Amino acid sequence: MAGGFNFRLDGHKAIEDGLAAAVLLAPLILLNLPLLGVPYYWDAMAPLVQAHGIKGADYMHPALPCLITELFLRILNYATWVGHVVSLAFSSLTLIFTYKLGCLIGDKRAGLYSAVLLLASPLFFTQSAMFTRDVFLAAFMIMSIYYALKERVFQYVLFASCAVLTKATAIPMIVLSAAYLAGRHRPGGRARMFLVALSPILCYLAWMIMFKIRFGSFIPPLHLYYVDMSPADDIQRFLQRSKELFIDDYKWFMSAALLIGGGLVYTKGRPTSGRRYLAPISIFILVYIAFFAAIRSTVAWYMLFLYPGFFILCCAVISRIGRASSACLPIISGLQIILFVTNWYGDAGVSGGERIGAHLNYLDLVYAEKQAADFIEHSLADEVVLAVWPQSLALSYPCLGYVARPLDVVRAGMNYAEADIVFCSPKNGGHNRKLCGMFDQIGAVPLRGFKVDDKKVYIHRIPKR
Repeated sequence: MAGGFNFRLDGHKAIEDGLAAAVLLAPLILLNLPLLGVPYYWDAMAPLVQAHGIKGADYMHPALPCLITELFLRILNYATWVGHVVSLAFSSLTLIFTYKLGCLIGDKRAGLYSAVLLLASPLFFTQSAMFTRDVFLAAFMIMSIYYALKERVFQYVLFASCAVLTKATAIPMIVLSAAYLAGRHRPGGRARMFLVALSPILCYLAWMIMFKIRFGSFIPPLHLYYVDMSPADDIQRFLQRSKELFIDDYKWFMSAALLIGGGLVYTKGRPTSGRRYLAPISIFILVYIAFFAAIRSTVAWYMLFLYPGFFILCCAVISRIGRASSACLPIISGLQIILFVTNWYGDAGVSGGERIGAHLNYLDLVYAEKQAADFIEHSLADEVVLAVWPQSLALSYPCLGYVARPLDVVRAGMNYAEADIVFCSPKNGGHNRKLCGMFDQIGAVPLRGFKVDDKKVYIHRIPKR
């Protein structure tokens, strides 16, 4: 490697990769240690409850993340921090394979810097120990793509099967990978290779059949409930999703470097071994932006698995223009990392409301809800609580970290006349805001409020009639 930061040690690839893993995983683990005791948030709640073997919690998605977590829960005596640790382990896999894929598409520098950028990005760091399905999905997707580009079919099929058994979101990736592998195969066996590469979808079909046997009805991929094929809305959402991936959280800085660098690389026509992988990764990203544009309900972390590809593209391109000036990639990446870290606790917004869960400011809401739950448990333990999802789960299951023993909870939308008090967290989704809007209708009287920063939780009493 000419100039710049060279961490090559006598050509020993295992030592190089081990050092890279240490550089990446040490800060990830150390910075997340204080968060291992934090109660679980939002999308983490339902799969974790299911992992504890409680029926009916999260059967709208395949169960692989829950089964993996249940195994560790059994081994570690159902400690409440297990979900955070499992999530951290899969985040580590995502970082390692981001490095490996970056090395494949670019070089060692591109691999290392793309993984460090991913680690520093507010969305990835916030999600890394939160325990959502999207953390598992990101790991399985990046491993599937790596082995598909390496044309190692067995490993690709294994991890693509795991991805689709995590979330149906993986299906477009499987189709794209099948097309890529078939195109790379010799002409006489392309059809067979295409079918083999599509075989992970059979795992999803098997899950649907098992769901039919157990619950009596087929369930399509959950995304189908939210598909909206209105062209005007789809275009608007496509632009919004593109903004979230390429612009928000100061990513416009890296995107600008990608555009300028890409123009220089292709103008000069630099020959590189990884150049043929740039088009498949770019197509993968654009297809998934279009996929999420067709879905009405999407939050920032649903696109977490696209972030490794974005950073790899940026670093692979910048590292090529940096051959004449070896400081190009470290300077650009360093500035981007500084911008990222200063925004870890940011409160950036997207259309339709706050993006809580994409930044560490979600902790304020968790702490406020924990204080409210403690107050109910110690002062109003015999009261029946009216709450919406996900607070109805938080107050019902001690494994989520909010209560020491289950409270008597009635889900909003049921007969609220059975409830004595209302638990409402207006910053925690539209269901909570609707519940707060019902206060006048049900005659709720303010009882206690809790606030951390600008995140508020209200407890109201429902008068008996």
